[in-house]
Amino acid sequence: MNLPGIRPIIPWHILAVLAMTVLMTWVYNNTGGSLLIAVLFHAFSNFSDWVVPTAPAALGGSTAALTAQVVLNLTVALVVVLVFRTNVAATQTPR
Repeated sequence: MNLPGIRPIIPWHILAVLAMTVLMTWVYNNTGGSLLIAVLFHAFSNFSDWVVPTAPAALGGSTAALTAQVVLNLTVALVVVLVFRTNVAATQTPR
């Protein structure tokens, strides 16, 4: 598949996925492993993309909204890692 319009946003998408991975892991771990809450977090994340479109195709090729979304996701993920650093990764008791 050759979609030249998609290529410029691939790095932004990768950064957004990494940030959301950190956030979803934190949500899952800090709700006692609640899969329902993690799924709801994911659903609301997708819903927010529909309410506030950030895809360049929906905005006439502008990447400003996508850039803002990725920067916000990365900032929140960084705050979560720095503030809750012991709770981001699942902690296991030694055997």
